[in-house]
Amino acid sequence: MEFFEVLDRIKPSGPGNLSQSIARPQSQIPRQQSRALVIDTPEKTVITVGVEQAGLDFEDFLTRISGRLVGAEQANGNGQFWATEDLQFGMGSVAHGPLNWLHHERKIIGCLTDASLVQRQTASDGAFEPAHIRADSVMWSYLFPGETVVVREAAAAQKLYYSMECVSKQVQCAGPSGCGATMEYLDAHNKTEKACAHVRERASARRFIKPAFQGAAVIVPPVAPGWSGANADLLRRVETSKEGRATAAFTDDEAMAAQILAFLGNGR
Repeated sequence: MEFFEVLDRIKPSGPGNLSQSIARPQSQIPRQQSRALVIDTPEKTVITVGVEQAGLDFEDFLTRISGRLVGAEQANGNGQFWATEDLQFGMGSVAHGPLNWLHHERKIIGCLTDASLVQRQTASDGAFEPAHIRADSVMWSYLFPGETVVVREAAAAQKLYYSMECVSKQVQCAGPSGCGATMEYLDAHNKTEKACAHVRERASARRFIKPAFQGAAVIVPPVAPGWSGANADLLRRVETSKEGRATAAFTDDEAMAAQILAFLGNGR
């Protein structure tokens, strides 16, 4: 392991790759402005240098997303329900959770970075907005360049969504069709005989009591989120050219990639 001076910038040479131009120290270069940490291993060499010193824009490598993750007081399309106090309890578990692609649990494309609870309110146009958790996340665009193209296209078309992932201590049979019975989460999830008939048959809303949020998924068309209000957008909107859409290289599932891009293109 050693420190040495970086004379030239580290510049992007393509999706997910960096070209590195490194030279020996020279006295005219201020050390505090150009020092880099280099770690040599048998498999690879890791070079760490500050973004400002390298002349990079981190927006080229990270895509920041912000949106509504989960709402209270109304059951979502999957029959899941949270009271405002449930969201207050679970708030602390949101930040730093994994961000996956379309609920593929092994395809982690980023992480949730922050969360805030927005209390129930009435908008200026008189529309009702229930209490909900708003979450920020970051997507690792340098690892997933093709998925980044789709996310940016979906955001431009206002069709980018979050979808939360959650477990809880208990589940209550709720809603107009519910009986009010409370059971352990695993009994409700596995539909054991300890769960009421409404929950086993998914005939009522299911309130998640003392929830723990275990991450979120990025959702793009034609997939739809469980909560229609879980809309998200980029913190810095990036326009993507038609050429970019045509040449996007996905890490896997080319058919799904083509379907998503075609859907977004036709929906404009």
